[in-house]
Amino acid sequence: MKKDKPDFDTAKEPNTLLITAKRYIKDFILITIGIFSASFGFKGFLLTNHFIDGGATGISLLISALTDIPLYMLIIGVNIPFILLGYKIMGSQFAIKTALAISGLSLCLATVSFPNVTNDNLLVALFGGFFWVPE
Repeated sequence: MKKDKPDFDTAKEPNTLLITAKRYIKDFILITIGIFSASFGFKGFLLTNHFIDGGATGISLLISALTDIPLYMLIIGVNIPFILLGYKIMGSQFAIKTALAISGLSLCLATVSFPNVTNDNLLVALFGGFFWVPE
């Protein structure tokens, strides 16, 4: 009597689940580190010394300076078209991670306070750019 061999897809299923779970945990940890690094660079160096960044954050800063709309709300609002474009071009997984990162950044900017590290313009530009890697 011949024994049936286990199906290859059935055999690799538990391993695939473990690999996927590890990947999501790693992505979550790295996104969280990135959020706090960007918030520290932004609030500890750039924002407290009135430096303006480029990209979507720079647009958010300019609109925030001209209106009474809070910066954390503008960061989300200005990035929505880019998230939608990322969804269309890169896919849903990319768009979800990007939306979570932008939402986390906005939440961190709204709630976490960082000290003003230095007032030296050269150091502000150097370290602010190091911690706040622009879009």
